[in-house]
Amino acid sequence: AAAAAAAAVPVKPDTRKSLVPWRTAIMLVFGCLLFLGNDGTKRWSEQVSAVIEPLVATARSSMLSVSPDLWAHVAAFLLSLGCLLTLRFLWYEVRMLGRPSERTMVWQLFVALHASIFLGCGNFYLLAWAGVYIA
Repeated sequence: AAAAAAAAVPVKPDTRKSLVPWRTAIMLVFGCLLFLGNDGTKRWSEQVSAVIEPLVATARSSMLSVSPDLWAHVAAFLLSLGCLLTLRFLWYEVRMLGRPSERTMVWQLFVALHASIFLGCGNFYLLAWAGVYIA
């Protein structure tokens, strides 16, 4: 009778999601960086330079297309727009706490991407106006 009673109790499967895959991936990347040594450092720095140099040239040309007298105004405009988009993103997140089934990842990524771009460009012009970045 005791065995029948124990068999009648439904067993709930463990539905918790673990972060073990993320921990494993982080440890794997850290281990590769730690154990690979300095053999690939020169090639790695050349690859990074090949990616960064065109970005610097593009940033420099876009910065020089704007009059230095307007850098503070452009910075204020871009930072304000980035802050507004960030607030929109946070408002959307708080609004969707009550109804998580209606969340859309595309909208979140769109707003976050544009907020990031505007904040980054605004910081760029702010640093140029302050004299930290010299063209």
